[in-house]
Amino acid sequence: MFELGEKVIYKKDLCTIKEIKKNHYHGKDYYVLESFKDPSLKIDIPTDNLGGYLRKVMTKEEAESFISQIPGIDPIEVDERNLGYEYQSLLNTNNSGDLIRIIKTTYLKSREREKKNKKPSDRDQEYLEKAQNYLYNELSVSLNLSYEECKDYVLSRIEQTVE
Repeated sequence: MFELGEKVIYKKDLCTIKEIKKNHYHGKDYYVLESFKDPSLKIDIPTDNLGGYLRKVMTKEEAESFISQIPGIDPIEVDERNLGYEYQSLLNTNNSGDLIRIIKTTYLKSREREKKNKKPSDRDQEYLEKAQNYLYNELSVSLNLSYEECKDYVLSRIEQTVE
């Protein structure tokens, strides 16, 4: 059971529990969530969370442990034609390690393209931004850092794996 005012992850988005409605619909209790990126967006979700879409934000210890594991997380190894499908599949898992795989893959690909004086591909940039938003918003709450500080922290760990 979650508490009023608690920060949670709904699917992949950071939200705050703004209200708990009793016997709201079909006699079920519901959480009213407010999206972090769009406070005007309110989401009602049953408190029994049978779909498993609602979870607690990582604790500081969990976040630090996760970040320490980044060097051991491999980038995506798939044919270029299937990369978009793989990116989308990994985004849908609601797994932080999969978000790192996307970030690491797009980071490495962008570095290679820059060496050839090419800009990163639009597809890579699109999935990089999505993965970063999902991950860094959660880490910023867990670690009490800004979004940019989380981004720098994670990228520094990724850079350690490629040097």
